[in-house]
Amino acid sequence: MTVGAGAATLPVDDGAIARRLPVLAILLMLDNACYAAVAPLLPTLRSSLGLSSATLGFIVACYSLGLVVCALPCGRLALRLGPRIVVLAGALVLAASGLMLAFADSAAGLVVARLLQGAAAALTWSGALAWVASSTSLGRQGAVIGTILSAAVTGKLLGPGLGWLAVHTGRGSAFVTVAVLAVLATFSLLLIPSPARVTTVGGLDDLLVPARTPITWVFALLAVVMGAYTVWMPLRLDELGAGAGVAAGCLLAVGLLQIVGGPLAGAWADRAGIGSSLRVAFAVVAVAMLVFAFATRAGVVVAVAVASMACAAIMLTPVMAGINRAVASRGLAPGAVSGSVLLFWAVGEVVGASLAGATIGSWRTVTAVVLALAFLGLQGAVHLLAPGPVTGRRRAV
Repeated sequence: MTVGAGAATLPVDDGAIARRLPVLAILLMLDNACYAAVAPLLPTLRSSLGLSSATLGFIVACYSLGLVVCALPCGRLALRLGPRIVVLAGALVLAASGLMLAFADSAAGLVVARLLQGAAAALTWSGALAWVASSTSLGRQGAVIGTILSAAVTGKLLGPGLGWLAVHTGRGSAFVTVAVLAVLATFSLLLIPSPARVTTVGGLDDLLVPARTPITWVFALLAVVMGAYTVWMPLRLDELGAGAGVAAGCLLAVGLLQIVGGPLAGAWADRAGIGSSLRVAFAVVAVAMLVFAFATRAGVVVAVAVASMACAAIMLTPVMAGINRAVASRGLAPGAVSGSVLLFWAVGEVVGASLAGATIGSWRTVTAVVLALAFLGLQGAVHLLAPGPVTGRRRAV
């Protein structure tokens, strides 16, 4: 098939993705576990290697740097070489990053390990999203995307436990185990047939399709919300006298709600379109953010932060399915813009976290109110943002 307007669609085998889904889910879970495992290690790294806070901050940020730099090239590779090869490469790079984290004894080694983790995430996510798009009918993509996102969130919840294990048993045993699991996943992928790949890869104009697709900007805005609350919520709770355990509990609650709600929201969007769920999510996020802006009690901050973050996280599933439908309606190959979409998410999170870090006190209140009003304003534009339900299957050629 070709990429571009009027391109033919690839054959779809909904049963095939069910055979690939467990391996993809395990890889995404490992990726997110490694991402989240570093935070508990920071005090140990500072004392054992004599690293400054600024150096540790840069080491943490290198994951996002690797992801942003590699997102677009990896999306292109998923089209040119096929998603299986890209996911295989992601698994091998993840294994290499695990070994680096296990044995690095300097800041430079840790920087390389985190850059490799970000590159592995770009490869794995770009390949997995392209694989889902090319192997699943449009009418089922919401449910399937919800499943892999739930696996990724599970990994993020398990990550602190992996970090705790590394602190108490040594980085070697913890991250070598991750590397071994990634290699085993690689062998499993070799036994799974790859979906058909495109024979012609579009140019720069195809990569810019997400920027011209309104639903993609909703995706980026949800990432901004997640990034902002990740900074605002623990700082505000600390100001109100709540401990770090309360903030950790909030993030745990959000993760559990996404694990349960993501697949349900995806299945709902498959049947009824995402318009109604977007209206509910926009209303909840807007009201919760307005309350957060003026909240003076820790309990209220916890309630509204969890509500906002959970809504944003759960809506990622139907919104990603909506992006795939919008891309398909423009005649592009399945998964043609997976790298571009991944870049939108990464940049959105960075913008949200940076914005939250730069706005304290009254400026935080103003920023939260502006974001809340933006979500209220989007209520009237849902019909322009949300593709409807898909009642048929993509036609095979």
